[in-house]
Amino acid sequence: NGGKSPERCNYGPNIGNALDNASIHSASGEDYSGKVYQSPLFRWIVGLIVTPLLVTTIVISVVVLVNISSDLPSLVVPVKEEGLQLRNATRFSATRMRAIHVSGVTERAARDAHLITRIASWLYFGAMDTSGSVTQLLEGAEECKTAPDVDSCTAMEAPACDCSWNDIATRNGGVCSEYPQGESRPLQELHFAGQSQDAAPDGSRNFTSFPAVATSPNTTAWWDNTTVLPGLSEGSRSTGTRYGTTYDRVQILSAL
Repeated sequence: NGGKSPERCNYGPNIGNALDNASIHSASGEDYSGKVYQSPLFRWIVGLIVTPLLVTTIVISVVVLVNISSDLPSLVVPVKEEGLQLRNATRFSATRMRAIHVSGVTERAARDAHLITRIASWLYFGAMDTSGSVTQLLEGAEECKTAPDVDSCTAMEAPACDCSWNDIATRNGGVCSEYPQGESRPLQELHFAGQSQDAAPDGSRNFTSFPAVATSPNTTAWWDNTTVLPGLSEGSRSTGTRYGTTYDRVQILSAL
């Protein structure tokens, strides 16, 4: 060879062109145009993997649906009974809690009413001494009977209202104030209103001349204040009962 490199022969490109590929497929008898679903590998994957999985899923779903359809009617009645029992238990619990709350509120109100009744009986029948004066009361029924609203009547100015009293006016959107514990009790005042028409000398009203009187606010008369009540001139009784006149009854009322 005289030091020359061996001759190299070119047998053509390693990667065939489209024409060569077409000739190869046509020579092998295959009709493959390059689309995925026409690939033999794709067909084998679909036939051996995808199709069995899909068939298995469908069969399992059908079996489960058939079992549920056959067993569901037998579960309706027990489930319905459990639902009714749960609803009844809920109602029982709610009713019991409300009953406990009402019992507590009623017990407190009954206790307070009992204490007030006992103290009132002691005052009325002279078991406890009282002064000859009347504790301050809210008055103004005669002055405010024709007022268009409460705010326009000066005698009925808004009294003190502690938020801890849980007053109905506060629950309906009224304004209340915060007081230190125990300091709002002396601010509470009772309201007094007594009709003066058809009153006996001692202030008792055992009959009425209606409809000659008291058919409207303008035709209804009230005691202006405690200084004009029947029985004031007699003074506080030291013995016996203390409810013989209107003044006596109002005096005891103001002390409660």
